[in-house]
Amino acid sequence: MREVMAQAADGGYTVIMASHVVSELERFCDFLIVLTHGHVQLVGPVDDLLEGHQLLTVPRMTPDAGLPGTVIHRADSDRHSSVMLRSSPATLAARAHPEWQTETVGFEQLVLAYLQRPAKGAKSSNPARDTQPPGPTTKVMSR
Repeated sequence: MREVMAQAADGGYTVIMASHVVSELERFCDFLIVLTHGHVQLVGPVDDLLEGHQLLTVPRMTPDAGLPGTVIHRADSDRHSSVMLRSSPATLAARAHPEWQTETVGFEQLVLAYLQRPAKGAKSSNPARDTQPPGPTTKVMSR
């Protein structure tokens, strides 16, 4: 792989890699596309994507709507929640809360968080999220 990457760099080539081995991708990628169920979940230069995401530890009762960004993944424990958030550092700093702990996001954490997101239209493990408001009904009338 080193030889392929060296040749690509010397010749100005673009190499497209597809792999389920995230650690392998981290060593070689400078641009990332994450696909799940045939849909693009995340795309962009790796450095920009890492900078645009934060990992927060917040009190368990903190609602997603109260966080300064888009929740990508949330893991709840008894007292705290670990939340992967798509948000700029400036936005997060402007809305910081004393009970929140912020960490930078690693490449593998970022990729795995997006891979764990449910596909659009798929049922999640949380039935409350799957509830859709009732849509219009169609009546069939015959004469």
